[in-house]
Amino acid sequence: MQNMFILLAILGKTRIVRTARLVFGKKGTAMEFRAGDKVVVPAHGVGTIIGIEPFLGEDMHIIYFNRQQLTCRIPIRKVGAVRALSTPPQLHSALSELTKTRYKSGHLWSQRKVRYYRDLHGGDIRTLCVLARNLLATEDERRNDKQSYTERTIFEDAFTRIVDEVTAATTIDHVRVAALVDEALVTKKLPKEFAVLGGRDT
Repeated sequence: MQNMFILLAILGKTRIVRTARLVFGKKGTAMEFRAGDKVVVPAHGVGTIIGIEPFLGEDMHIIYFNRQQLTCRIPIRKVGAVRALSTPPQLHSALSELTKTRYKSGHLWSQRKVRYYRDLHGGDIRTLCVLARNLLATEDERRNDKQSYTERTIFEDAFTRIVDEVTAATTIDHVRVAALVDEALVTKKLPKEFAVLGGRDT
C-alpha cells in the first residue's frame, strides 16, 4: 500500500475518489476492480489499477503500465476495455496453442498484416498464443532472412504480452515464464509448470 501511495504521488494523481467499481465485460459478467489489481488492457497489455477518478464528467480507471512507463485513463463504461487476468485453466488452454502446428495464411501481406495487428491488440491470451506460434521464424527464415521486420516485431510483442500475463496471473518468475514459453514454441511440448495449470475452464 505504501508503494501505491508513492506511485500516486509521483504521478500527481491527487483527485482519485474511489478504489473500486463494478464494470461489465464483453459477456456481460460483472467484475469489480480495486486499486492494486493487475488487469489486461487490449491496447497496452498488463497494467495495474491505481484508482478511479472523474475526468470530463466521466469516471475513469487510472491504470499504470510498468513496461511502457505509461499511465492511461480508461472510461469505466467502455465494455471490454479492461479485463481480469486469465485464470490458471484458461492459461493452460491458451498456452497449449503454442505446441500446435504452425500455420501461415497464403493471403496477401497487406491482409495478413491487418489481421496480425487486430489479433495483437484484441486482448485475448489464446489469440496471442496462436499469433506467436504462427509467427515464430523457422530455421530457414532466420538463416536466409525471409521474415519481415514487421512480422518479427509483432511476434516479439505477442511473446511479451503472453509472458507478462502469465507472470501476473501465476507465481512463476518472469524470466522463467519467458524461458517456458520459448520452450513450448520450440519443442512443441507443454512444460510441466504450464501443464499443472490445467483443469476445466469456467
